Amino acid sequence: MGETYLEDPAENELKLMNSPDLQIGPAHVNWEKRVEIELYNIKNYLNFLRRQENSLWFSLAPDRNKKFKFRIWKGTLFVPNRPDISFELRIIFSSDYPKVFPRAFVEESMIKYAGSKLYVESRWDTNEKKSFVMICHEHLKAFDVWSPNLSIAHFLIRQILIWWNSIMHLVVKMWDEHH
Repeated sequence: MGETYLEDPAENELKLMNSPDLQIGPAHVNWEKRVEIELYNIKNYLNFLRRQENSLWFSLAPDRNKKFKFRIWKGTLFVPNRPDISFELRIIFSSDYPKVFPRAFVEESMIKYAGSKLYVESRWDTNEKKSFVMICHEHLKAFDVWSPNLSIAHFLIRQILIWWNSIMHLVVKMWDEHH
């Protein structure tokens, strides 16, 4: 496989899903038990950021529509210290989760600020009158960063934060040029 991932200190605050009865996906009868721990880990990660006096860079919660069965999570990406810049975020759990990592999408309007860092061909259209495009997941293939005992909070740290930090300066620059 790829290279080894250097663990982020925030991950010490997160519960691993080491028990086989927690390494379950959305179709499993006990999926809601896993969702509870997923939410616990997100809360702990946000608390870690606050204790470190880091600016919050995201919000995230499961879609409240029961028909999605906690497979779609909605949130926002923020640019710290720039409240005028934010983008809607969607995270989708496939039926193979947690064997495979989730997929993350941002609102299509972000293309004009970070086009080459998005999979513009991979779109997700919703009933929200918005389209979303997939963020780049390429580095996950190069490093051993995912296993079924990890949570969505790990995905935020290991995937989305790395991607967001790598393009945030470009997004701010392009945003300022367009506004």
